[in-house]
Amino acid sequence: MKKVLVSVALAVVMAAGCNTQKSTPEGKDGKKFTVSSPKDVEINQSGEAQVTVSIERKNFDEPVTVKVDKLPEGVHVVDKDIKIDKGKKEVTFALKADENAKPGKGILMVVATGGGTEDKHTIDVNVKEKGTRHDASNSPAAAQEKLKKDREQLSAAVGKTMKDVDARMKDLQARAKEAQGKAKEDLDKEMKRLEQQRQDLSKNYERIQQTTAEHWNEFSTQLNSAANDLAEGTRKALERFKK
Repeated sequence: MKKVLVSVALAVVMAAGCNTQKSTPEGKDGKKFTVSSPKDVEINQSGEAQVTVSIERKNFDEPVTVKVDKLPEGVHVVDKDIKIDKGKKEVTFALKADENAKPGKGILMVVATGGGTEDKHTIDVNVKEKGTRHDASNSPAAAQEKLKKDREQLSAAVGKTMKDVDARMKDLQARAKEAQGKAKEDLDKEMKRLEQQRQDLSKNYERIQQTTAEHWNEFSTQLNSAANDLAEGTRKALERFKK
């Protein structure tokens, strides 16, 4: 298990411009899962914050348990039993900060376990002091400016991913025209699945400018995860259905 965890730590992927980190631990018999979580989260004293952990399983469909450990002083997990059930791909849990939670930056550890292996993500937690004066970063104008920049960054990152995906799907369409027999049947089926994913991604991409700050962390994590999943799907399809 120690060797697995070392390789996972080296394989963490940070999505440029997005508050998301990903890694893929591998277990026995080809079982593995890709874990996505936010890189950081903010929470106010006496406030709550939502954290979404999503997974993509391969070669198993068992439940994946999620344990939260090493929380900052005065910050607690609202939900004690956190699990991604069979057939599900994500879970959202709430963090709650006490009134006297220590302001400043800390960390929490998320441990996902399933398929005979586990993965660990460290998430930075920034506890904001409630009612702090003379702090422009806590003003409504600053919050709106941050949301604007986050929207621009997510739009650019996912937009680039979709452009790359479209180029690969165009290549796959050309290969589908040349394919024959079972290969054509399999490729057509795979193209149908990828096209549906692309349509869903496009619909959610259009929601970037409408999503509020309250739901931003959850939305951006899910959108970026969907974009990365589709990108990975088209890459694998090109490898599988070579000319």
